[in-house]
Amino acid sequence: MEPTYGGVCTLNKRYNWINFATLITISRIPLLVAAYFVYVNIGVWQGVVTLMVAASTDFWDGWVARKFNYVTNVGRMLDPVFDKIFMIGSLVFAVTVIDGQYQSMAIRLVLAVEVFLTLITIFQVAQGKPVPTVVKAGKWGMFMRMTAVISLFLAPGLPGVFGVAFTVLGCSTAVIGAALGLIASRSYIREVRAGAPDQHS
Repeated sequence: MEPTYGGVCTLNKRYNWINFATLITISRIPLLVAAYFVYVNIGVWQGVVTLMVAASTDFWDGWVARKFNYVTNVGRMLDPVFDKIFMIGSLVFAVTVIDGQYQSMAIRLVLAVEVFLTLITIFQVAQGKPVPTVVKAGKWGMFMRMTAVISLFLAPGLPGVFGVAFTVLGCSTAVIGAALGLIASRSYIREVRAGAPDQHS
């Protein structure tokens, strides 16, 4: 019997290297690079749209994998790795283009949390273990941190009160996302120490 993935579909051994789903995962990084050049050379809105397209690949690779039974060990390994590369790359991108004391502090806070979570993942993988099991706090934390990044990217291109509102949204979601990331890290650290995934609801 083939092993199941999340109780949804079977692990596909036939396409256990590169398939369409993993190509979508890999495309996340070239699209991030494109977003940087578009943001700097063409405009804020165009750059943010490109960044959001890049971010959406995190949904589409999973959807394609489940829909067409392209779930593989390689895909399961690459997806969280490229998530971390994408998030840290987005934050480095943000540090270079976003001005303002509070905006800069928010971005650096999120960057510090992402680096910390990435180091946990690297330590786990270096021991020959699967990447830490994602918990709800981790998922919501990632959502909040991504919201912070996109909001702070958009703020300079918005007039008056809208720019201020998106700046406040970005800074507040950065703090919430950082807090949730630290909460999730406790579970990840326990998992690393135990050497086996925890059971999460």
